[in-house]
Amino acid sequence: MRIFVFFVLTIQVLLYAKETCYTVQIVSTPDTVAHRNEIAKQSFDSSCKVMYIGKKITVRCGCYDRFKEAQPLLKKLQSDFDDAYITSTYRYRFDSKTKQQNENDSNTSQVVESIIKVPITVSASEEKNDRNNEKNTTIEEVTFLGEATAVNTEVAEESPLIAKKVSSDVTTDANMSNESNSLPKEYSAGAYKESKQKEKKKKKKKKKKKKKEKKKYIKKDKLAVSSNRFRYQRYLRYFKNDRGEGEWDYRWRFGARFEYDFAYVDEASRSYSKRDFRRIRVYHKGSFFDKKLFYKFAYSFTGPNSYKDIYLGYKGKFKPLDVRYRFKVGNFKIPFSLESYSSSKYITFMERALSDAYVDRRKIGGELLMRKKVSDNYFNLFFDVFSNSIDERLDDEISHPGYNLRLTYAYKTAPHRIFNIGTAYQSQKFNSDSIKYKQGAESDFVDTKYVSVKIKNVDTVAKNNVELFGMYDKYSIQAEATLVNVNAKKGKYRFNGYYVQGSYFLLGEGKRFSLKDATLDKVKPTGKGAVELAARYSYINLNDKDEQGGEQTDIGIGINWYISNELKLMMNYIQAYPKNTDLYDGMFQVWQVRGSFSF
Repeated sequence: MRIFVFFVLTIQVLLYAKETCYTVQIVSTPDTVAHRNEIAKQSFDSSCKVMYIGKKITVRCGCYDRFKEAQPLLKKLQSDFDDAYITSTYRYRFDSKTKQQNENDSNTSQVVESIIKVPITVSASEEKNDRNNEKNTTIEEVTFLGEATAVNTEVAEESPLIAKKVSSDVTTDANMSNESNSLPKEYSAGAYKESKQKEKKKKKKKKKKKKKEKKKYIKKDKLAVSSNRFRYQRYLRYFKNDRGEGEWDYRWRFGARFEYDFAYVDEASRSYSKRDFRRIRVYHKGSFFDKKLFYKFAYSFTGPNSYKDIYLGYKGKFKPLDVRYRFKVGNFKIPFSLESYSSSKYITFMERALSDAYVDRRKIGGELLMRKKVSDNYFNLFFDVFSNSIDERLDDEISHPGYNLRLTYAYKTAPHRIFNIGTAYQSQKFNSDSIKYKQGAESDFVDTKYVSVKIKNVDTVAKNNVELFGMYDKYSIQAEATLVNVNAKKGKYRFNGYYVQGSYFLLGEGKRFSLKDATLDKVKPTGKGAVELAARYSYINLNDKDEQGGEQTDIGIGINWYISNELKLMMNYIQAYPKNTDLYDGMFQVWQVRGSFSF
């Protein structure tokens, strides 16, 4: 019975489906006067077309037979339109000439049919007088779809269905006026309708064949994209709505992340293993009015800090300067460096480099981001003012107000060919509080952090950072250097750290970089997944004057297997070399593995 129902449904789809194509949708908003005026002011790509579908105004660009053919245009438009995505649409919406032609065909068929029903009788003398007077109502013999009939020249010129027109002398029989108004069968309207129906049937058969061929290619493309290879993925759509609802264009999404780690540590005196959940987080985010007004709430069930991103923001554009801006307030991550500002879901190794010990994560404050695009050049300027985070306030810690400035420049020549350079400066007041820096071995499971320093009665702390990121197809390189100046009552201290890392994708398209935020972005695996090989060298120095916190060098290699958009497996091997420390000088090793599921 199921097979029979499936067969019937398939026949119906093949009979009544219209020809479709892949297109890039960049705007979808309720059909209001304000939205129409706003869209009318914007300039779109030459391949784009404004459509009125239902109660919405939609802007779609390009019409392609295959999914992959639309991807270059999507990547081109995403720099200006954040919510652009590929969808399917009816091909006739892009073919205005065909639509107009069909309307003309239907109008002409009615005119010709009415002409055929009423025979035209003209005497030779009347025709001769008309020709002498050079009137427009001359009678000519017209061949229409293989059947000859006498029609008016004005009608013949207006109708695009008339195939051939030949001028000749017309001979009429006076006795035709005495006959009935009915024409022979070969001149009747019924025969004309039958011929049209036959042509329609032939066209339908051709469309069916083309539709079958296109469906085969579409299935292959979907397998290549791997959007629904796993059974759980069909349920993830219930956790989001990216299309917009109501007059406010409300979009929302729920998500979660689960990371489980296993580590084996081999030190000089002992060896041990540990396993635990590294991260368990949930979040909810949403937006209104074409993503101009947005918010996010994220909570962590693991680690010392529970409250993550909790903010409200707005983004828009300074039209006179053609500069896009984004403003947000709340508890959010400070954009001091590339790796610290990038989400831990997207970094190359399981843990950040040694120099990350100098970075403060989230703070309560306000941030203004201004972004400018000039041809293939992208400029980002971040400015933040902040104070203690929510968790620090709950622990009644002394307030550490400050400000942060970050400037980045990126040059993009192709989707996977990007060069980015940036610098940042951060200043904080500590109000005679103590500051402590410590670092393990790029693993959360190492019991002892050998390099550590604590300075009391600190007045101010100033940090400088320089970042570099380059990507060429499947290759990528990333480096940062951080310098910290601590101004305390007993003197000034300077500490530093840096890292250099690179990666290569054995399988997959390569790394991804977000130009609008100047951060690492989510790797999107193909149908067979993606495999990345990585290596890193990092260094930290906590020695200066009378403070001897030690120094350490780490050498690490990693393998990342991106199974799907949600599943990832990471494996790291690290050799750590602490030096000039109070506890240990030598080398120890860490093997660690992570299984990650996030959506």
